[in-house]
Amino acid sequence: MTELESALDEVTEHLAETMFFTTVLDRAVDLGGQPGYTASIAFSGTRAGALRVILPHSTAAALAVSFLGEADDEEPDARACALAGELANILCGSLLGRMEPAGHFTIGPPEVTSGTEASGQPADARRLFTLEEGPLAIAVAWSGQ
Repeated sequence: MTELESALDEVTEHLAETMFFTTVLDRAVDLGGQPGYTASIAFSGTRAGALRVILPHSTAAALAVSFLGEADDEEPDARACALAGELANILCGSLLGRMEPAGHFTIGPPEVTSGTEASGQPADARRLFTLEEGPLAIAVAWSGQ
């Protein structure tokens, strides 16, 4: 396991527990072909690259309820989509802080799209997790190593 993969595991497990009140149960095999979201966030500075979070609608909806502490039956899709972007933002900042504590970065806004197909896009690390709420995939590509 690379240092980047190890850091991604640690950051994901910590954030799952402290911000989303959930647990990483295992490593997922795949996302199960479910429709969902891909949230991409670019960063530059000490290192440059991008982080992608890929998760099914059901996982995003359940995490949104945990994160916000309440369910909103009126706009669950909007909340789930916003959660995907916020999760990418939090993970990106945490990972960069863990890998480069003295680094300086500019983190762009998350771009969320429908779909869970992120294959073929370059990544230096890919991790798939099984949370209590469902599968979650994270991919990171960067330079400046």
